[in-house]
Amino acid sequence: MYIASRGAFGLIRELRSSEVFENTFVIKKICDEAKVIAATKKLARQIFDEYKGKDLKILTIGMGGLLFSNTLISHLKILGRTNVGFVTGFTDKIRGEVVLDLPEQNEIAGQNILIVDDLASSGGTMLKVIEKCKELNAAQIRTCVLLDAHRKRTAQTKKLRINFVGLQSDEEKHFFVGSGLDGGERMGEETRNKMRLLPYIGIIISPLDGNKDRTEEEDTKN
Repeated sequence: MYIASRGAFGLIRELRSSEVFENTFVIKKICDEAKVIAATKKLARQIFDEYKGKDLKILTIGMGGLLFSNTLISHLKILGRTNVGFVTGFTDKIRGEVVLDLPEQNEIAGQNILIVDDLASSGGTMLKVIEKCKELNAAQIRTCVLLDAHRKRTAQTKKLRINFVGLQSDEEKHFFVGSGLDGGERMGEETRNKMRLLPYIGIIISPLDGNKDRTEEEDTKN
């Protein structure tokens, strides 16, 4: 009886931490809204302290990075940092290759660039953006992500180290959603946009065909 009760309580906890989205996707919450807010505030404080007395220009990656950056900048303004430069970059995937669309050299050269994204997983896109910023003669390059799924690194990207990390996940297979994360191209654009706006971070645990390894390149499609 005791064992059965423990199993029942475990099931109840699992159900309470899960949500059925649009009658199709079962999402398990891994970071609630309070943790996401706390992590964002922590990052803002770290960045505020690091760039005190220095110029700062934020370079976002993709739509998820743009949403996260807007929230991050709002917290920086509350702390008193109002002079934050801002430029955007986007990615596309053509015949399996990630193509970057970054700002012109005159927006990067000589600047202290903080590359901001919602997620670092395989790390391929982030490394490409770092290399591109070097080519454009940035004075300093740092990186910041809300969520670092470090176990999704590949043999080629294990050298990547993120300077400012809000949250970490040991997840290796499932798709992330919420707080800018959109669930990938396996769903329609309208659904992806709704998933981005979820206040927490979760993983899609059903349908099971979504539980495949996903690279960061797939995370940053916009």
